[in-house]
Amino acid sequence: LESGQMSGAPKPAARKLPGLRLLGGARAFAARAPATALELSDALDAGLPGAALLEFQRATRLSAAELARVLGVSTKCFGRYQAAPRHRLPAAVSDRLYRSARLVDLAGSVLGDPEAALAWLREEQPGVGRRRPLDLLATDPGAAEVEAELLRIEHGFLA
Repeated sequence: LESGQMSGAPKPAARKLPGLRLLGGARAFAARAPATALELSDALDAGLPGAALLEFQRATRLSAAELARVLGVSTKCFGRYQAAPRHRLPAAVSDRLYRSARLVDLAGSVLGDPEAALAWLREEQPGVGRRRPLDLLATDPGAAEVEAELLRIEHGFLA
C-alpha cells in the first residue's frame, strides 16, 4: 500500500489550491507544486522554500516590516529568510505564508483586482473591528475573521 493508504480507499481529489501562484507555483517548489491539500500539508510541514517568500513579496509588494509581522518573525529574521532563498522556511512560517497567500488570492478574487485587494488589506475595515486585515493574518483566528469578511463581501453582506 502506497503512502499509508488502505486498499480501496479513494485518493484525495485534486483541486486548485488557492494562493500557490502567489508563492511562485511549481517554480518555487523545485519539482512540482502540491496538487492536493494533503501534498500541501506535507510541503508546509517540510517547510516551503525561501524562494516562495521572495515570490510572495514580489507579487504583493509588501514591505519587509509588513511581511515580518504577518509571518510572526522579527525583521532581522525575515532578512535572513530573504537572503537564503534555497533554504527551507520553518513549518510555522510556511503555514503563515501559505495562509497569507491564500487570503490575498481570495481578496483579489472577491474585490476583482489585485491592487484593490492589497489596498483593502492595508486599510482599517469596519467588518473586522476597524482593524487592518493585513495585521490579522499572523494568527489563525485573525485570518479566519478576514476570510469571513471577504466571504460576506462576496455574497453581498457588507458589515
